[in-house]
Amino acid sequence: YVGNLPPQTSYADLCAAAAPFGALESVRIVPHTRYAFINFCTDEAAARFHAKGSDERGLTIKHQRLVVNWAKAPAIPDELRAAIARGATRHVHVGGIDSSVTYQMLEAEFCAYGEIESMRIMQPSNYGSPHAGAFINFTSVASAIAAKEALHGVPFKNKTLTLEFAQGPGARARDSKERAKPGRKEKAGKGKGPKASASADGEPAASGSAEGAADAADAAGTNAAAAAVDSIASGPAPPADGEAAA
Repeated sequence: YVGNLPPQTSYADLCAAAAPFGALESVRIVPHTRYAFINFCTDEAAARFHAKGSDERGLTIKHQRLVVNWAKAPAIPDELRAAIARGATRHVHVGGIDSSVTYQMLEAEFCAYGEIESMRIMQPSNYGSPHAGAFINFTSVASAIAAKEALHGVPFKNKTLTLEFAQGPGARARDSKERAKPGRKEKAGKGKGPKASASADGEPAASGSAEGAADAADAAGTNAAAAAVDSIASGPAPPADGEAAA
């Protein structure tokens, strides 16, 4: 649960605040209110976000501090969880876009599959391609999966669309913090790790892992996150969707 949202808070604003803490399964801003619900792909990511939102500095959007609390959410369906484990994200890279396609055309084609957080058509490249493609960020993984299943390989404005899952804007920050962790060692030249399946903003998406590295702001936040994870099972029942925790 995220409350005290500033007026006119957008999905892009909310996702930008939450994405550094882990991959998001879904985000929903309740219409005509100032609160929202964020579901992370893992309990650990949710705990990191909760810990940061509860510390002295907290989390802000447009210089306004957010109210962060636990809330009860439906369990992620097994089929969706399996798709996330295979690399599904809420971010889609779209290739095969004709030069005549506008932002409005693309939005009209994709909005049928779910709420869109943000979208960007790539500028002409140096390789003679009118458009390198587009990046469409949905507010849920399920919407991205539906769009990919429906539109991959489908003719659209004189071209054939190709859709791949991609990493979102928060992945770079998470990966940088993971590499900066004390004691982390990487073996050069081994080539191990998840296989790249798509790219967004120049970054390949990791197949088999939807969860990024921790965005622990400080040691206190990390310890609080760990304690929050431990308390999920044993703590009091969180409120139902639409109700703030006590």
